[in-house]
Parts: sequence; C-alpha cells; structure tokens
Amino acid sequence: MVVIKRYQNRKLYNTETKKYITLIGIAELIQQGIEIQVKDHLTGEDITAFTLTQIILDQEKKQSGLLSNSYLTQIIQIGSERISAFQQGSLHRIEDQIEKHLRRFQIPTNEDIQILSHQVDELTEKIDKILDDGIDIETENKDPLEN
Repeated sequence: MVVIKRYQNRKLYNTETKKYITLIGIAELIQQGIEIQVKDHLTGEDITAFTLTQIILDQEKKQSGLLSNSYLTQIIQIGSERISAFQQGSLHRIEDQIEKHLRRFQIPTNEDIQILSHQVDELTEKIDKILDDGIDIETENKDPLEN
C-alpha cells in the first residue's frame, strides 16, 4: 500500500517515491491496481475517501457526464447508511457472478465444499458409532453357513 501524505498547503507527497504527486497521479496508481492510503500530515487522520472524492470531482469537471445528475442526487438522498446497504447488495451480486462462473467451469463453490464437509462429518459419526457398538464388520460379511 502506498501512503500519501497531504500537507496544509494541499500538496500531496508519495512516501514511497519520495516525490510530490497530483490527484491525477493518484488516479493513475489506482488504475494500475495499487492500493493507496492518504493521511493528513499533521493529524495522521485517514483522508483517503475525501481524496478519492476529489479525484472523482476533478474527472467529472474534465469529462462532463461521467456521473449523471440523477446518480449524484441519489447518492445524496440515500445517505451513508443506505450506501452501505447498496455496497452490500453489490457485493452479493458479485458473489453470485463468481459462483455462476465457478459452476460453469465445474469448480466447487464454498457451498459445495461445506456440503461435502457435512457429509464427511456424518460418515465419520456413523463409522464411530459402528466401532463403538462393537460390530465386527468381518464377521458380518462372512457367509453364515461357514460356521
């Protein structure tokens, strides 16, 4: 994770490269899949969300229409509690898509593994019960006329 420090003069400093960085530079890091954290230099407060919001606003200025008015209005109307619920809903949709692809390639899902684990536990219990009851499996399989 790259830590960026924000100074009082609003300058951003990449502690990894030891150079100042712009919001565009931070956006490029994120697009490369690099995780970042932005901290206020004086307080140490995590201001990553604030900085990411600034990046989105800057991109919106340059590419008008990136986010529709109705989408932005909905974000304001629903508030932070509902945004969390929305994120959870998105997470469930992503999980469903992952499960769909796993099934398509016949890769066991977490649910499949849990079912198999439960079946193994049940079989283990049955075997333990048979052994505890003292049933001689070899005797049971012999032909009764052999005695």
